[in-house]
Amino acid sequence: MTTVVVTGATGNVGRHVVSELGRRGIPHRALTRNLERATAVLGPGADLGQGDFTDRDSLRAAFAGAEQAFLSCANDPRQVENAANAIEAAATAGVRQSVLLSTVGAEVGRRRRSPISTAASSSACARRGSLSWFSGPAS
Repeated sequence: MTTVVVTGATGNVGRHVVSELGRRGIPHRALTRNLERATAVLGPGADLGQGDFTDRDSLRAAFAGAEQAFLSCANDPRQVENAANAIEAAATAGVRQSVLLSTVGAEVGRRRRSPISTAASSSACARRGSLSWFSGPAS
């Protein structure tokens, strides 16, 4: 059966992905920087791989043998570089399918203008105009 590597496995989204994969009996590996914290968050039976987005060798080792990946990178000044490292490592390891989660500006209660509110404003303009447009599955 296919193994799914989950990055950001102890985060707000990743922990639920790991839980659901486990509930469905789908083999998976939770990538984490901190094994102790991951065990506390995900439970002692979790299949953990230790790695860091800034350490390409650790990423290649974590993705070894996997065919699918769920990639979630924390909002960080190095987010694009981190995602690129994970994508490159997954491809090098032979991962054939992946999901790249985007959560930029998704924090509850955030008041500053975020890319999400900018995108929402742009979509609203498109709806008012005469252009044919597509903004994702919900549109």
